[in-house]
Amino acid sequence: MCGVGPEDPDQLTESGHELLERYELDGDAENLRWARAAYERALLLAGPSADRSVYLNNLGGCLRLVYEESRDLADLAEAMAVQEAAVNQRKPGSAERAMPLDNLGLALRDLYAATGDVAHLRRAARLHEEAVATAAEGPDRTLYVNNLGGARWELYKYAGDRADLEEAVALFDQAVRATPADSTDLPMRLANLAASLRDSFLETGDMAVLDRALTAVRDAVGSSPAGAADRPRQLSFLGVTLFERYRRTSSADPQRRGRPGLVC
Repeated sequence: MCGVGPEDPDQLTESGHELLERYELDGDAENLRWARAAYERALLLAGPSADRSVYLNNLGGCLRLVYEESRDLADLAEAMAVQEAAVNQRKPGSAERAMPLDNLGLALRDLYAATGDVAHLRRAARLHEEAVATAAEGPDRTLYVNNLGGARWELYKYAGDRADLEEAVALFDQAVRATPADSTDLPMRLANLAASLRDSFLETGDMAVLDRALTAVRDAVGSSPAGAADRPRQLSFLGVTLFERYRRTSSADPQRRGRPGLVC
């Protein structure tokens, strides 16, 4: 199989990982196609005594990327079916079940985004919660905490329940605190925290919360490499947050009231 490697499940899996890394670097869909083929072949060749959940989880994650390329709900349905199978291969309550649970939650959130059916989002939040509860301490659990924060934040945006927003802020903050300063994940997690804190400020009007948001987004910009894809968005959000703070403090200052404002 061209670009995939030998007929050994573990070596095929490594080939799949390498191809996905190339795809993430160059965006070449051909690498994604070959990664899918490698994962499918690895699953096919895995013997009855093999840990099939690992192979299923790898394939399911790859299929979710295929959906992100195609936006074909049939691809997403296939990814979800494979992830469901990966979850079902694991004993409930086991730490090994956490990763497929989290990945299935992400696929359900994709389905919610495509269909607007909040039942998918609610189930995703439950799966992320189970992943956090069963995972061993470490970087993977921090990822699941961040993803649970994302699901709670999306639920807040759907229903406006401040309890969901407060939980999202707490989870994002927990994820940031557990992320090493040199991690490439830190800027994104800081940006999530900053945006959820700004939503909290808009709910409460508490300037201390807005200041926390400003600190978080400044830290996100400061920890993001100059050429990072998300840096323009972070800089834009920093500008929005600074202007929000200026607007609120300016309107509270009698000496500055009545001055012409910006037209955006």
